[in-house]
Amino acid sequence: MKLATFEKRTMALSRNSHPYKNAQLLLAKGRRVYTCHTSGKGRFTTNLDYTQRTVAALQIAGLELSKDFRAGNDAPRGGLTGNYVELTTRGRAKMIKE
Repeated sequence: MKLATFEKRTMALSRNSHPYKNAQLLLAKGRRVYTCHTSGKGRFTTNLDYTQRTVAALQIAGLELSKDFRAGNDAPRGGLTGNYVELTTRGRAKMIKE
């Protein structure tokens, strides 16, 4: 897919949102993208989880869950910071080409 096609399909999403940036990074680089991050310090720490919104952004872009990409967790005890989204072999064919 071309970058112009991706931008046209995701026109409803804000360009500064984390799900849009995660989806664009995944389709541009093809590597695993971690979608949850911690914010804050000490007792004021919180998890910012964008996994479901990133999945929705990829579906808006025309990819199918479990066929073109998969979402999973690789944390040893299943913590939120282990959430990721990665392309499958079929999904790598749909990466953004310049």
